Amino acid sequence: MKKIVKYALLAVAATALLASCNKNEPAVFDDEEAFVAFQKTSFSVAEDGKKLQIPVTLASVAGLSESVKFEITSPETKGAKEGVNFDLLTSSGVLSFDKDHRTQYIEIQPKTDGVYTGDLKFAINLVSSATIKMGDATTCNITISDIDHPLSEILGKYMLHVNSYWDGWSDYEIEIQKDPEDVQKIWIYNLYDFTNVADLGDMRFYGNVDADKTEIVVPLGQATPDKISQSSWEGPSSLYLYGLSEDFALVESGAFTVKINRGDDGAVTGLTFTPDNLGMWIIAWKDAAQTSNANYQIVLPGGITAKKL
Repeated sequence: MKKIVKYALLAVAATALLASCNKNEPAVFDDEEAFVAFQKTSFSVAEDGKKLQIPVTLASVAGLSESVKFEITSPETKGAKEGVNFDLLTSSGVLSFDKDHRTQYIEIQPKTDGVYTGDLKFAINLVSSATIKMGDATTCNITISDIDHPLSEILGKYMLHVNSYWDGWSDYEIEIQKDPEDVQKIWIYNLYDFTNVADLGDMRFYGNVDADKTEIVVPLGQATPDKISQSSWEGPSSLYLYGLSEDFALVESGAFTVKINRGDDGAVTGLTFTPDNLGMWIIAWKDAAQTSNANYQIVLPGGITAKKL
């Protein structure tokens, strides 16, 4: 009986010893691993926007006291210039941290120049610290959005009014966005009224605005830049924009000519898709041979209009 008790006590001791050496115990973070990094690596602000505060955090247990330097760099092409396109309000170029200030902010004030330059970019780089390591996020990219775009009066949100195959006459919101390079090109977001797809990537269709800004030509047969995928499909597919004839046939070529409507004061009030006997059919092809498709929007002929919001 004594032997049994003796062996039982040995087993308990061995179990305790093994538990104290458990490799699955979580690692303990200490200040030897302290680092400094941006909380977010990109921001966008309009040139007439409010002051931008960019957070930088020193991750430490005790709240170490340390100073970190940063610098501004701009690309040669489309680069924003300090003092011209923005002011650096944190002009010292240094952030100071301690236990009461674990997060500090680099402050930027964008400036309006009244000239169309396109969107401009610059970067902020964390460059040195006496004792603290740099984290992975040491660069933050900033885009200053130009408000002087030639098509600015056309850009923005609209309420589209359509005769849906499924819902009858209904309304949903679309948005016309600028192209980053071509000042006569626009992109139409959410033309298919399917917001879940929009979350998957760049699922927009493009159009070209004429020189007089009276109409937008939206080619039929075009595909969205990004693709989506379903398990039952052969592979990922873009969404394709087609027309729908009055006898319910797919129209693969041609274009919608979207008239830009204006009020008495000349301001843009809405859009009218022509011809009005052409509906809209947006699909994704399930196979490479384009014999099977998934319908994302079917708009019957009878007039498609949009009111500017």
